[in-house]
Amino acid sequence: MTPGYSIADRLLYRVALGSRTLQKSLADIESRLNAAQLRQTPADRPVFIASLPRAGTTLLLEALHRTGAFAAQTYRDMPFVLCPLLWRSVSRGFRRTAALRERAHGDGVAIGYDSPEAFEEVLWKAFWPWKYAPDKILTWSSRDRDGEFEEAFAAHMRKVVAMAGRTGAGTPRYLSKNNANIVRLPLLAELYPDCTILIPFRNPADHAGSLARQHTRFLKLHDGDRFAQSYMEWIGHYEFGRAFRPFAFPGEPVGEAGTPNYWLDYWDRGFRHILGELPNQARLIDYDRLCDAPQTGLRALAEILEVPAGQLCDQAHRFHAANRYDAIPTGPPAARARETYENLRRLAVDAG
Repeated sequence: MTPGYSIADRLLYRVALGSRTLQKSLADIESRLNAAQLRQTPADRPVFIASLPRAGTTLLLEALHRTGAFAAQTYRDMPFVLCPLLWRSVSRGFRRTAALRERAHGDGVAIGYDSPEAFEEVLWKAFWPWKYAPDKILTWSSRDRDGEFEEAFAAHMRKVVAMAGRTGAGTPRYLSKNNANIVRLPLLAELYPDCTILIPFRNPADHAGSLARQHTRFLKLHDGDRFAQSYMEWIGHYEFGRAFRPFAFPGEPVGEAGTPNYWLDYWDRGFRHILGELPNQARLIDYDRLCDAPQTGLRALAEILEVPAGQLCDQAHRFHAANRYDAIPTGPPAARARETYENLRRLAVDAG
């Protein structure tokens, strides 16, 4: 049994997340019940963190969230993530407390009920089910417009901000980590012209090695626990294991999933796609360089996001060099990846 999830929990999650219609209906009811409050809640200058997994997105999310300047969804919003105001009200009577525990990735990141997490993809899945093919996730373009979705997304951001309430820094701004946003950058930028999109990246050999390691880890986890696979699929995390559905980046994949060259090629096609669609609102973050000089990198990030540098730099001790992987692939995928990596580094916010 997946640690922390009882039989009753699993049943509740299956009911809540297994039905796209239920989530949308409850979200719409909640929006109507809270219409007056939501109209008065701003959702300007949102910040979206997106990249391939294992790029440092979780640590960036946690660091920004801890400044108090941003509002993000937390594990307390599960499983009714699209109606957080209603669920917080209903669940207040049996609210749980628990010590932090290492997440399933086995990477030392400790999480608890109040930790921010990536749940935004549930909303995209609810309105764009045809984008999620059995073997891949299709890309979005600026032509993919849906008025109902845009209204629901705007309401969702306001709900998250409203839940956070006012802080010492005033009204917080919406913050999300959603790796899948890398396949919809033009649309995201068009919908929210005042947004900032942070896209961290690592050197390709180490990043590909981390992707391969996590894929193997989650294959074993899913083989032993089908609920763990279902959970990832329900919340739109198709990144690893039996739940893996690659993003449909241009080009043909190299090799089979799980091999070093496959992940290196996937990294290269992914970041070439990002570079080809990079909107003005996007900022590339060299995660390796950030970990080498966190005070400098976080100060630059604070300036970009217009938040107090001290609050962000206080967390510099949390940024340290990621694992290195000795098995470095060679051949055409490696050569292409090195070229892409150099292009990313030239455009990174701390390149100067």
